[in-house]
Amino acid sequence: MKSIKLVFGKFKVQITLSLAARITLLLIGSGLDFYSWARVGHIKQAYFSHYGVMRQYNYGPFFSEVLSIIWRISELTQSRIIDTTLFTYPDSYPVSIESFTIDIGFNFKLFLLLFIFMFDLLIMLLLYKLFNSKVASFWIVNPYSILISSFWLREDSIMIAFILLFIYFYKKNNFRFALLFLSLSIITKHLFIFLPIWLIFKNFKKNFIYLSSYIFFAASFIPYVLSFSNKDIPSSHSLNDIGIYGIFNDVINYRASNQYPLLSLLSFLNINSYEIWGSLFFYSVILIIGYYCRNKSEVNSFLIYLLCIVGFTPGFQGNYLLYVLIPLYLYNRNIGITVSAYFSIIIFRVGNYYFEEISDFVVFLNKLDIYPEFVDTLICIFCIFVAYKFFKNTSLDNHSSRHL
Repeated sequence: MKSIKLVFGKFKVQITLSLAARITLLLIGSGLDFYSWARVGHIKQAYFSHYGVMRQYNYGPFFSEVLSIIWRISELTQSRIIDTTLFTYPDSYPVSIESFTIDIGFNFKLFLLLFIFMFDLLIMLLLYKLFNSKVASFWIVNPYSILISSFWLREDSIMIAFILLFIYFYKKNNFRFALLFLSLSIITKHLFIFLPIWLIFKNFKKNFIYLSSYIFFAASFIPYVLSFSNKDIPSSHSLNDIGIYGIFNDVINYRASNQYPLLSLLSFLNINSYEIWGSLFFYSVILIIGYYCRNKSEVNSFLIYLLCIVGFTPGFQGNYLLYVLIPLYLYNRNIGITVSAYFSIIIFRVGNYYFEEISDFVVFLNKLDIYPEFVDTLICIFCIFVAYKFFKNTSLDNHSSRHL
């Protein structure tokens, strides 16, 4: 506990500046994902299972339960209404169900920001222990991670904090806590769904226990599988209203987009990421890389994993840069800072703003051609290049071992 206080004391200026920036962004507007979170929080007050009710939630149930609790607290504290969002049932239903407007209280937004900020602080602490103070400072003050966690209010920081806790306890040979945090990371967002297999490649006997994370991931959906979500619609439509329908369609079969940035270089082949062979390509590449990384340290494998997930991604989205921000910064500090600044402008252009002058500025940014389509492809190629450099760099393995 004393060491934790010393660490936070060391970064008190960075923490203060970061929190001030986040609260400022909270007051000027919201990214589009925030409205999806508000719909989840509201819906779960009336229906136990949100799977099958709405299409905007595509992950495990951990974060949805957090949203439900924060929404309830916001209602109990009777916070001031600052925004609204329209809820309409998905087009997948055979009959159109009523639409309604959801009022969003200020406390919901504030409590959600503070909750995510706690995980950003935890990431800062773990990066300090895993690497050094410069990496930790970069995470907590760089504009990109601040925008993702406060303006967009994404859950990515929660997932990253859990996986860093897994690495920390794995290195300490504390397998119970390591398994717990690996499972929580996957249940929050299943970005690390291939990681247990990478661990099996490293040491089957030692790491076999981590395959249990798949059991915990599947088990987390059990309470929602047969829960009827839309209790007021006709029984003839019940197939679409049980949770298992939403779980399969909106979680398991979810695709962020259909770009395949890397394979867009071969556009003359008419590549479609939804085709079976396209998915098999992605899965096969990730598993093959995991096999060849079996002799790398846990930290180095983690960095390579993140870079390859983004490099070979079937669909590139703005928040994906958060996953490779630290690997890119470790590779080259100037590149990490430049990428953070550039994509901060990109994701700031999309959202809803409470002040007209900011809205006018965003309109101006959108008129500038600062995000051509080939940028996604270049980022993917560069991530693969950096992953290769980490694969060849044994000094990073030694560095990681000294700090853990």
